[in-house]
Amino acid sequence: MKVDCPSCSGRLEADDLDLRTQLGKCRYCGELISLRELLGERAPRVSSRASSADRVSSNSEPQGRVEKPFNSKIEVEEQSGVTTFRLPASGFRGPGIGMVLFSIPWLAFVAFWTAGASGLLFGGNGPGGWFGILFPMFSIPFWCVGFGMLFGPLYAMTTSRRVRIGPVECEFRTGTIFGPRLRRMDRGDIQAVREKSLVKSGRGNGAPDLMAGLEIVHRGGTYVLPVSDAFEKRWLLGEIWHALEQTAD
Repeated sequence: MKVDCPSCSGRLEADDLDLRTQLGKCRYCGELISLRELLGERAPRVSSRASSADRVSSNSEPQGRVEKPFNSKIEVEEQSGVTTFRLPASGFRGPGIGMVLFSIPWLAFVAFWTAGASGLLFGGNGPGGWFGILFPMFSIPFWCVGFGMLFGPLYAMTTSRRVRIGPVECEFRTGTIFGPRLRRMDRGDIQAVREKSLVKSGRGNGAPDLMAGLEIVHRGGTYVLPVSDAFEKRWLLGEIWHALEQTAD
């Protein structure tokens, strides 16, 4: 069966097609192609019991399920054909606490400077006219940096995630300090699971500090799941693939 890219008409080779996810990627223009939409019923299919060599071509997929790491806090529950993954918040620890504490004097100093530049201090003898309005606005970038140091770590340390994979519907819930976010989609919209490196913080030499993570790829984008280490990533990747196989058509 010959498949051509609908964007540039380039011929897709066998290495460009992923039969498990029913996706193809053009090596000429980079277009991501759905084989189901392009070929309809003629799209080749693979069994849900296919071997690991026939699964999505990614070195992030382990060879089957492995034992859960003893230090993993992720909970997995299977009930009535629905698998639920619960990833708790990391909690207040590490450099995140230091960043939050540092943001307090930072914001206090920015507030003091802004008040002085606006003429609210020292007897109200501030600059007048347009200069009196524009000069305090130089503090806006420093306000943004301060609030970023305050709310960025708070968001990361208090965010929990829940993923439900069922035969008909999948659900992604993210609990944050600003309130929960919930998204539902059809099971058929889930396309793949792959590893992802997340920038955690900066090292002293300026290089990014990367932490392990996974992302579930769906038609609307991706959903990122942070993990603590490579062992937890390997285990969770196998569990998610197992849940997807159990709910495959």
